[in-house]
Amino acid sequence: SFELAESLTLGFLTVLERLGPVERAVFVLVDVFGEPYERVAFAVGRSEVACRQIAHRARTRLRAERRRFTDDPAHARELVDAFLAAALAGDVDQLRTVLSADVVLVSDGGRNAHAARRPVVGFHRVSRLVMNLARRVPAGAAVDLRVVNGDTGAVIWLGATPIVVLVFETDATSVQSIRVMVNPDKLTRLTTPPPMH
Repeated sequence: SFELAESLTLGFLTVLERLGPVERAVFVLVDVFGEPYERVAFAVGRSEVACRQIAHRARTRLRAERRRFTDDPAHARELVDAFLAAALAGDVDQLRTVLSADVVLVSDGGRNAHAARRPVVGFHRVSRLVMNLARRVPAGAAVDLRVVNGDTGAVIWLGATPIVVLVFETDATSVQSIRVMVNPDKLTRLTTPPPMH
């Protein structure tokens, strides 16, 4: 699901790596899979109260990690602008100046749209996929930069229909992760296309 894909950001994976096995299990079962605390407590052999505390601690660490990876919005927007310009121009050298070497791309196509099923990792693989996607953007499409789930995002519209959403996680120097949504069922929730020029 895209909700799970959204969780697979660099900050999230870094936090998971630093959590102990019980903390990791509690956090993933509660926050990613939505399991009730009663069942999680039984599964990990801890009390419900302890599991609530563990989940709270993990969420706090995740928020701190996200702040560490998220640069100020104006700078993030500059990086995203540079990314879009490079992708649409097919300029791999320019893309190299914007994407981190270990950038992660995750996508959600749903049942009806083609998308990479697993995270794509590393500049070479991600840039190749991005260039392929950019070539498929129809003539006449409009790009609208906006905040999506708290991160800098870009919505590509064809008329009044959104065809793809990109959400970026940045640090001070580069784009660290890109989440791509082409799932038509979720895109229909978007409204307000950009003004026509």
